[in-house]
Amino acid sequence: MVSGRDEVGKTRECGEKQEAATRIKGSRRRLMCSLLLFSLLLCCRTDVGMGWTVSGPALTKADCARSSLCRLRSMRSHRFSSLVERKSSTCFKKTRMSGQDDQEEDADDEKLQGLPIGFAIARRSFLGLILGGGFVAMAKIYGESELLQLDSLWRSMFPQEKRAVRQTLDPKFASELGDLIRTAAVDDLRVISADALGSRETEVASKASSFFRMSDGGQQARTILDQRGSLEALWSDEKMANLALYARIHTIGSKLPSPSNRKQYVDRVGRFVLQSSLLGNNFSASKYQVEDPVKDYAVWYEGLKELLRCYTARGYGICSIGERGTGMLDDVAWREDREASFTVFVSDLAVNDAAQALAGESINDLAEVILPTPVILEYLRAMGIQCDAESYYLSSVYTRNPADYRPDSLAIQINLAYK
Repeated sequence: MVSGRDEVGKTRECGEKQEAATRIKGSRRRLMCSLLLFSLLLCCRTDVGMGWTVSGPALTKADCARSSLCRLRSMRSHRFSSLVERKSSTCFKKTRMSGQDDQEEDADDEKLQGLPIGFAIARRSFLGLILGGGFVAMAKIYGESELLQLDSLWRSMFPQEKRAVRQTLDPKFASELGDLIRTAAVDDLRVISADALGSRETEVASKASSFFRMSDGGQQARTILDQRGSLEALWSDEKMANLALYARIHTIGSKLPSPSNRKQYVDRVGRFVLQSSLLGNNFSASKYQVEDPVKDYAVWYEGLKELLRCYTARGYGICSIGERGTGMLDDVAWREDREASFTVFVSDLAVNDAAQALAGESINDLAEVILPTPVILEYLRAMGIQCDAESYYLSSVYTRNPADYRPDSLAIQINLAYK
């Protein structure tokens, strides 16, 4: 049997390997950009005449064009003088007017003037491609160890903000959340009996165990379900807790066919979570209630931050309002217009497997019972604020292939109004 500590160790080891690979790719991209920029600067310093850098004042395009035109005009004047002598010796040939000659010479000069400039630009571009290709080939042969050294030097010179690491999902939190989900369906709305829910969700969990990312392919979960006959023993492990949440919500969802019934159920679970001790005994929404939520917005706004900190402390995910200076509440718009919006980010979502499995079955609206969205909305409504929200799944890893896209984070867009 694989213990939770071994699973966490493997997860952290995989995370460290992925972070190392990301550093290698990032350092390679920075090195490539630096080398290409150097080659571009070198090409700009190249002289037009020979294609190599020379000391002293460099020749300009205008100088080259001017010298070429002077030589061409001297040759033309010599040929034209001989032509006039030959024409003057015969009376049967017409002489050309001087104005026509000047116009033709100007047209020819304009055509010839662009030749040296275009040739110089083409030569510089060709030399730049050769130098850039050579530097790129050097970078590929350079080796990953040297790139890591350059990356460490880059990080020492330009330190980056350390990414927060999520704790392991608290088994007690997962168990209490599962109990509230069952209570809202069995005792409150009474859409299914306790016995029917217990037998059906165990069967669903046994069938779906192989689809969740477990080291043993779900064999341990199936053994526990066969021995215990319930989901209660699955809450101790994060992966098996996702399986249990999926099985319970999937079973309840079959009894909620209409979107209005599912929305009513989601709102009821959010109210139960806010009123329970799931977020900790120290948190209470009543402590942050104010008479005027527009004037005293800082009070309930701080309470919302505390609510998200409770989620983070239980290992649910790294929760915050806004990220890197974006998505924060615009207090000026809220005070003047009484309308505003902000975004809640949850990175490294612990219940992501269950949420994605439910979303894949086209019951994404019911998956919100395990998200903080209904809890946040219930908290804001308790403050007397009208609100609505939209949840989006995000991925923290960039991939070019859409088939490899796997969300692991959550963004909740919340719109506020007070009238």
